[in-house]
Amino acid sequence: MIIPIRCFECGKVIGDQWVYYQAKLKEMKANSKEEKVYFDGKEIKETPEKKILDSLGLVRACCRTHFLTQVDLLTKI
Repeated sequence: MIIPIRCFECGKVIGDQWVYYQAKLKEMKANSKEEKVYFDGKEIKETPEKKILDSLGLVRACCRTHFLTQVDLLTKI
């Protein structure tokens, strides 16, 4: 899937933030030895993904879904 230019639900422009998100996520995961996070529903832990999405100003669940569920199919071909 290719990141859409606008969010399908709310229409906010999100396509220009994808490259920054990927680079920042790769950088944050390389710098920290983070273990797997299991969500039990009692507390929400600060993940690198959440920190980046908050810094980009993506607060709606519809916009965050595009970034969190993205699968890069071009590398699999």
